[in-house]
Amino acid sequence: EMEKLLPYNVQQGALVSLDPRLGYIKSMVGGVSYAKSKFNRAYQAQRQTGSAFKPFIYLTAFAKGYKPEDIEFDEPVTYQTGPGIFWSPQNYGRTFSGAITLRQALQFSVNVIAVKLMDKVGIKNVLNTIEKLGVKSEIRPYLSSALGASEITPLEMAYSFGVFANDGKYVEPTPILKIVNPYGEVI
Repeated sequence: EMEKLLPYNVQQGALVSLDPRLGYIKSMVGGVSYAKSKFNRAYQAQRQTGSAFKPFIYLTAFAKGYKPEDIEFDEPVTYQTGPGIFWSPQNYGRTFSGAITLRQALQFSVNVIAVKLMDKVGIKNVLNTIEKLGVKSEIRPYLSSALGASEITPLEMAYSFGVFANDGKYVEPTPILKIVNPYGEVI
């Protein structure tokens, strides 16, 4: 279906599908055409995670005792990121919702609350959570990573999200189970 994306100047894409219970990679597409590019975007391409990073923050918070019904305030906030350097995260649409539950903040992907929560639970704790989910890519230890500023491969995103679907259990991804010759014999 890449043809539908051509008007938007999308040239390549990747897909990873896996069984989170067993870790079996069911399918992996590394690009549109191997003849055009041998670079496998599914496991070689580092891409910013965007809002897909936020569940890692909430998982860390819930593991530390926060509850989905806890209230947080979606309001303007500013962080000092260096000498004389300040950063104010913004929500999509540049509006604020006031008091909302963590469940609602995750549901509606509220940027400000994700950043505030990452600050409260500790960046290092979020990075430890991500490591436990099997991610080996380097996540920069900055609050902007809460909004997906760090890069992870699509394969890492697939198996780290697989942990959510597998009742919290990480299973090492397995690309090949066996190789069979034309005679049906396992090599």
